Formats: sequence, structure tokens, C-alpha cells
Amino acid sequence: MLSESSKPSTSVLFAHDGPLEVGPDGVPMGVHYTDSLLDRYFQLGSQLTFLMRSREASGDDASRYSPLVRSGFRFVPVSNLKGPIKRLIHGGDAVRKIRSQVESNDVVVVRLPSTIGRIAYWEAKRQGKPVLVEFMACTWDALWNYSWLGKVSAPYYFAVNRRLMRGANHVIYVTDEFLQRRYPTKGEAIACSNVVVKSGDKSVLERRIKRIGNIGKNGPVTLATVAAVDVRYKDQKAVFRALANLGPRASRFRYRVIGQGDPKRLVTLAKSYGVADLVEFVGPVRHSEIPRWLDDTDVYIQPSRMEGLPRALIEAMSRGCPSVGTTAGGIPELLPPGRIFNKGDYKALSVKLSQLTPQEMLKDAKENFKRAKDFDSVVLQDRRRRFFEKFQSDFALLDG
Repeated sequence: MLSESSKPSTSVLFAHDGPLEVGPDGVPMGVHYTDSLLDRYFQLGSQLTFLMRSREASGDDASRYSPLVRSGFRFVPVSNLKGPIKRLIHGGDAVRKIRSQVESNDVVVVRLPSTIGRIAYWEAKRQGKPVLVEFMACTWDALWNYSWLGKVSAPYYFAVNRRLMRGANHVIYVTDEFLQRRYPTKGEAIACSNVVVKSGDKSVLERRIKRIGNIGKNGPVTLATVAAVDVRYKDQKAVFRALANLGPRASRFRYRVIGQGDPKRLVTLAKSYGVADLVEFVGPVRHSEIPRWLDDTDVYIQPSRMEGLPRALIEAMSRGCPSVGTTAGGIPELLPPGRIFNKGDYKALSVKLSQLTPQEMLKDAKENFKRAKDFDSVVLQDRRRRFFEKFQSDFALLDG
């Protein structure tokens, strides 16, 4: 990170759909959005504004989010533009607010794909503002696996984002290959995951090996997924179906669903598949507490139908957790073929779960722990810092 004396006196706008939760006291907060994440963008300037949707966090959930309290940070909420009706109602006001914020800041960072990020990108280009893109996931996969309306709109937004990326000057991709192939850019680009993990602590692997040695002796095998529970393409439903497909053998498993959002739809699905007694809905968990939950997980599952490079999976691997995942996005860049199953193929998932042995889990633990070192926060921070400095240099943003 740049020192305070060398930090450029510029104002930075970060635009994305979000949302950010807002507590009863009006303080913005998040799970993945934390003060440490704010520090990343403070490398680019002394003032930072987040521009995204807001969502009220009330009751017990508010205590599970991390408040954002860094000096120089502010949050500007934008109306929800998800869906044609909301865009029709709120679009005009939202565009004016986005245009005003782009005009009021020196540098624009947009996280894509997102509606607010896309509008901010176009505005930054129109106004001649330096713009840096973080490209996180595949638009096609997100829309195609969302709804029938998403399938109709997927080709259009796929083309829009491909055109946008071709014209981007500076891009950070979260994958090594997948997104680069689908959304190539002619500008400067690096591969740099958005994950924040500290790897290499041998005691983590030692505890994992000990846990695997006791697998099944102290109760059911614990499965877990960390993902928003109200986003359909995260597809926790596939795990419910896999458990149901196991029949009586499912009793040896328990599945923890960790993540923010309204779980009512998933609760109903778990009941409909007859596995409600095997599923625990944990709710949102502060990012700093995720390692503790992962250490209490035997097998991590990433059942998504759409992904970039999932942070939660990398975090699980950094804890030496045996893991399985779908063919979505960059997941095959992380796991070996034997731990990959086709999107939505719950029967294949049930087979993988039933065939996992302690010997295979031990091998997976060691390989995952080693692979996660490629995503150590120090390594990624240095890579991102050097790219930020090039971005600043290319636009003459550094003071002096």
C-alpha cells in the first residue's frame, strides 16, 4: 500500500450493483465489503465513494456484518435497476446520480458485470475520466441461469460486455483464463483474484489432517457452501437434490448453508426434497469469522451455475478443506477434474460425495492447501499494487 505521504490526492469512485447493507444507525456495512477492502482502493486516492444499491440490515443480522468506518469513505446509494420495470421507474434518476458522481470524482473503478458499473463506465468514457475495470463473472452464465427473461436478454448483454471490454484500457480479471477468453480486452490487463486469504500456516493443515483422521467418528460429515442464499445461480438446490438422491445414506451428512439474503425459497426447497433435517441455515457471517466455519467443515461444495473465480472456494482450499465444484467459470482452474461435476448434475455430486474416502480427502487437503498459496493476500496485493501504479502512471495521476 502507498504511504500517506505518497498517496495521490485524488477522489475515487467505486461503482457496482452491490448491495451494501445499512444498519439501523445508518452506517454502511457488508460481508465481503470490509475496511480492508476499502484500503485497496485508497491506494488510488485519499477520498473514496462507493456507489451501489443499499439494503436495510435489521435485527440480529446487523451484528453479523462489518461496518465500514474508514476516514475519507462515503456511501452513495443508487436505486435498484435489476429488471426492466425497475429500470423504467428508477432509471432516469439513477443515471443522473451516476453521472453526477462520475463528474465529481477524479478516478472511476467499475466492477463488472453490473448495471450501475456499466453506466458509470460509459459516463467515465464520455467525460474523459480514467476508468479501471474489475471483471468478475460471465454475463451470459449469470443471465442464462437466472430466469426465462434472463435467457432472452443473455445474448444482448453478452455482446454489450464484450464490446465494453474491448474498449477498456485497464482491466483486472479474477480468472487466469476463463473470462479473458470470453471477454477479451485490447488494453492492459492482469489476472488477480479478489480473494483475501493468508496461506502457509502449517498448523492449519495439521489440524485438517487430524480432523480427516476422525472423519465420521464424531458425528455426520459436515458439508458447507458459502454464498448468497437469494441468488438462484449459486444453486444450493443441487446439493439438496444430491442428498435426496443418496436416500438413507444421506443421514451421514449435514449441510450448512452460509450466506446473506432471504432463505425462504431454499428452506421451502429443502423441505420439498425431504432433506430439511439435514440442512442448517446459518445466515450471514462476518468475513473475519469465515475461517472458523471452514475449519469446522469436512467437504466444501461450490455448486454454482455461474462464477468468476469463487472467493469462498479459495478460502476453503486455504484451510485445507477437501472441495468439489461445478464446471462454472474459473472453478476448473482451481480443482482437479475428479472434483468437478457438470452444472446442475446433482446425481454426479451425490456419487462424488458417497465415494470420498479419508485417503482421498487427505490427498485433496494437501493439494488444496498448496494451490491456495497462489492466492495469498501478500502475493495478490503486490500484483494489484503494481497494476494500480501503472494505471496511475498511464494517466499521470501520481503527485509530483
